[in-house]
Amino acid sequence: MPLSETQDLLDRKFDVCFTHADVNGNGVLETADVLALAARIATYLGEPMGSPKT
Repeated sequence: MPLSETQDLLDRKFDVCFTHADVNGNGVLETADVLALAARIATYLGEPMGSPKT
């Protein structure tokens, strides 16, 4: 795969990951975004917030 295609793929992957993390969509990762993402992951895994695992 040529370097330009590799870079395009990495850019797209980063954009997808950033979009998932930037919960409020303001283009900045803030503490609230990270906590909201963690809560979504815990909920998806069926782990209640406040449990020792979370």
